Amino acid sequence: MTFEDKHITVENFNFRIRIHGSGFPLLALHGFSQSAETWDNLDLEGIQVFALDLIGHGKSDKPDKAEPYQLDTILTHIHQISQQLFENQSFILLGYSMGGRLALHYALKYPEQIHSLILESSSLGISDEDERLARRISDEKLAKNIEENGCEWFADFWGNIPLFDSQKSLDPTVQNNIWQSRADNTPHALTHTLRATGQGRLPALADHLQDLKISTLYISGELDTKYTSLGQTYFAKCPSVSTHVVHHAGHNAHLEKPILYHQAICSFLI
Repeated sequence: MTFEDKHITVENFNFRIRIHGSGFPLLALHGFSQSAETWDNLDLEGIQVFALDLIGHGKSDKPDKAEPYQLDTILTHIHQISQQLFENQSFILLGYSMGGRLALHYALKYPEQIHSLILESSSLGISDEDERLARRISDEKLAKNIEENGCEWFADFWGNIPLFDSQKSLDPTVQNNIWQSRADNTPHALTHTLRATGQGRLPALADHLQDLKISTLYISGELDTKYTSLGQTYFAKCPSVSTHVVHHAGHNAHLEKPILYHQAICSFLI
């Protein structure tokens, strides 16, 4: 595939968009500590992929101050980016994990131009206040460790949490690429992200899911029982949402089982 990097400036912040394919536009949002390259293998006939490096990630700016990492600012910036990319044309919105949380918030705030929504391994947020506090404490501990130990330490730590156990069976070259993409981050950008848009910080959306009128696909991996259960418990009960479980995949189905992942999206978009 041929890739093109496009840079857009919004409120003095520079964002990189990695583009490939041709056809109907799809805006893709990556997960925590990833970059636009995570979508390089997303090859969908008749679809042009616009993979955005979120603030603090990839080749987008990594500001020192915390404000650009706040949810409302991120949503405003994504909206301005989509306006520059697509003008008045509708587009598909895809988000994985953290990117999926942001995509869902965006779709509820700016539904007008979204043709359809695809969420992969995405949380609705934490409703219970005690659990929210516990998650904030956990994220703050992780943030301080990143500040003290750097991103190579983070890459080792993050790759060994149980959520990513299924990735240990991937080809060693793929595993190394995943490790390197995590290690290539900047400590202050990761810590700002954790403190601003971690699951203990973002508003919980379970009570707002019925407001989602956009045709939506929720994808989870069979081996990722937490997010598959979340899909069955909440998303499957929403009239506008279809759910799909990718067999033999964990939390990151688009990297672990790309063919099955592509098939699920193509069946949804037909």
